[in-house]
Amino acid sequence: AELAIYETLAEAGIPHFTGADSFALNGAFLVYGVDYANLGVVTAEMVADILLNGADPAATPVRTFDNGTATVNTDICEMLGYDVFQVANEGKMVAVVPADEADAALAAMRASRYGENAAIIGEVCEPACEGGHTVRLKTAFGSTRILDMLVGEQLPRIC
Repeated sequence: AELAIYETLAEAGIPHFTGADSFALNGAFLVYGVDYANLGVVTAEMVADILLNGADPAATPVRTFDNGTATVNTDICEMLGYDVFQVANEGKMVAVVPADEADAALAAMRASRYGENAAIIGEVCEPACEGGHTVRLKTAFGSTRILDMLVGEQLPRIC
C-alpha cells in the first residue's frame, strides 16, 4: 500500500517516512530501519554455525541490532524541494585530516562499532579559481556542483 501513495504524498509536499529500505528505493522520502545486508550476513553466519559446526539451534542466541540505517531517496528529496546535504543527519561526522593520515584515521573509526561504515568521501584540493575555497560535490552525471552554505533554518531533527 505504501508504494501506491508515494507520488501523491511527494506531489502534495508531504515527506513519507518508513522502516524498510525497499520503500526508499521505490519512493519513500526517508527510511530508518535495520540494515538488511548486515542482518543477512549475521543470519548466514548463524545458519552456517548450525549446519557446518553442529551448533544446537535451541541454544543459538537471539541477535538484535541497535544500529539502524537511514536511507534518503534523493529524487523524492529534490521533488520536495529539499537539498539532501542540508537535511539534519543525526549521528554523522565529517573529519578533515591530512591526506597521509587518512588511512589511519579511517582504520581507527572502523574499529568502533559506530564507525564500521566509515568511508573516505572526498579530498581537499587547491581552489580552482579566484574566490577562495568551496566544497564541490560530484554528481551522478560526473560533473561537480558547489555545496552551498545553509540558508535559513535547518530542518528539524528526526529522533
